[in-house]
Amino acid sequence: MPAMDTAYIPWYRVGDSTCQKIVFKYILQNMQTLKFVDWWLCNTVPELEPITFSLAPKLLPIGPLMSSEHTEESVGQFWQVDNSCLNWLDHFNPTQFQELALGLELTNRPFLWVVRPDIVDRSRTSYTNEFHGTRGKIVGWAPQSKVLNHPAIACFICHCGWNSTIEGVSSGVPFLCWPYFTDQFLDQLYICDVWKVGQGFELDENGIVLQEEVKRKVDQLLGDESIRARSLELKKILMNNIADNEHYQVIWYFVILIHVIGTISSGDDPVSQLMGVVLDSLFGIAGIPTQKQVIQPLPGMPAMDTAYISWYRIGDSACQKIFFKYTQQYMQTLKFADWWLCNTVPELEPVTFSLAPKLLPIGPLMSSKHTEDSVGQFWQVDHSGLNWLDQQQPCSVVYVAFGSFTVFDPTQFKELALGLELTNRPFLWVVRPDILNQSRNAYTNEFQGTHGKIIGWAPQTKVLNHPAIACFISHCGWNSSIEGVSNGVPFLCWPYFADQYLDQIYICDVWKVGLGFELDENGIVLREEVKRKVDQLLGDESIRARSLELKKMLMNNIADNGQSSKNFNNFIQWLKA
Repeated sequence: MPAMDTAYIPWYRVGDSTCQKIVFKYILQNMQTLKFVDWWLCNTVPELEPITFSLAPKLLPIGPLMSSEHTEESVGQFWQVDNSCLNWLDHFNPTQFQELALGLELTNRPFLWVVRPDIVDRSRTSYTNEFHGTRGKIVGWAPQSKVLNHPAIACFICHCGWNSTIEGVSSGVPFLCWPYFTDQFLDQLYICDVWKVGQGFELDENGIVLQEEVKRKVDQLLGDESIRARSLELKKILMNNIADNEHYQVIWYFVILIHVIGTISSGDDPVSQLMGVVLDSLFGIAGIPTQKQVIQPLPGMPAMDTAYISWYRIGDSACQKIFFKYTQQYMQTLKFADWWLCNTVPELEPVTFSLAPKLLPIGPLMSSKHTEDSVGQFWQVDHSGLNWLDQQQPCSVVYVAFGSFTVFDPTQFKELALGLELTNRPFLWVVRPDILNQSRNAYTNEFQGTHGKIIGWAPQTKVLNHPAIACFISHCGWNSSIEGVSNGVPFLCWPYFADQYLDQIYICDVWKVGLGFELDENGIVLREEVKRKVDQLLGDESIRARSLELKKMLMNNIADNGQSSKNFNNFIQWLKA
């Protein structure tokens, strides 16, 4: 393995010391979890990291994962792709490449430069007057795999993220490495010192890559034919790894409920085509509702307000348009997959499954008995809440948690705190450090908190499975929704954005295992409303009974002979065939 400076270990290149500790613990936690899996699928090939694969036999390299011939643009990102750069590239010779500002200009070579709208805090008018950019083209986001595969590309000035690294070596393009954080410094070591298909930049005494250094390294890289030759040889190795596999498809892990409408409208059957016409008339090409109304997409589906469609509940209108296009793009791409794996069960959404036979429900996906905490999040888990729950009466505690992204207005935060106090019931409340823009002194003096316990992050599956839990005040993210119904816990729904409003509809109106809150004229859930709904929910034995019945249904699906277990086992056999 390559020698590496301890100052460039991935977790040491993220934020401040607090953030570094969190990421380090997250990595350790993931490593402990991975010990219990059968295989680790990796977007790489054995030849790129032979020692790693010799030491870890569970690693299963399936890379390079390339964009399908059916997909015009890469998925997994929200930026609007600017395809005009492809036409621009066609008019230049094969020496074209990317650079940065005055360094790019100083090379006196053509360049294609991707400048995201948020890459700096200033607008594009902040370019220095010395920078004319007449030899280059600047775009907001590029169809990168197509760009890198274009014969005009000479080299790639890159941050060395793994996806970009794999795309670059798969296209035979030499690198100039400009790592930013985490594993990108390690990736640079492999690019420059192991594979020898790139070079790094030298920093001045102030940590700056000067314009003269940009020109020097570009000239040096493009003047070294051995680097170009090794890049093309590495491309050949990677392409050989996925040769003669015409049925090779990317397998999508797809959380269903967020895209119910898009899923139905993405097919070629008459129902899907009809849905497409309906959606166009309701939302137009930008995804913005043409009028506020309640719709029922298809018989058997719940009615929903157009104002609460998932892509319409994110940010401002510009963000909503981006997310709508992203949803459309995802749906078009998913048509070409063989299966869509879903963390759900057929009984939760029967109409959807009857219309989309490629959906393969394998849920609920539950934490393994080997894993103490959930993986996939960076917050420090506080287990003291479990000890506190052990001291409470059965079905007595109100559990309050709003996921990773919900942010509260200070007024609403205050009303929720006082509402929990007003219930006169024990509560376990998860308050992330960033849940509002103020410190915890935002708690009003009226709030005593003597009935409850407040923690920064909870081991949620264990909390929801605790006999002391009476109900779950939740943002209704899909993971939390599945965890709640899998444990037979009734909901009080407090959606924040995106698909969470649709999830609330299923929880309250379809499955009937929860209630929603009413807002006042200022859009606030008042403290009295919190108390009223907690009392109403916990006083309704029919909701508790339905919650337990739903739990039984979900658990049956992952039993040895359950439908989800059968689906997953059949999927594994399909992969092996």
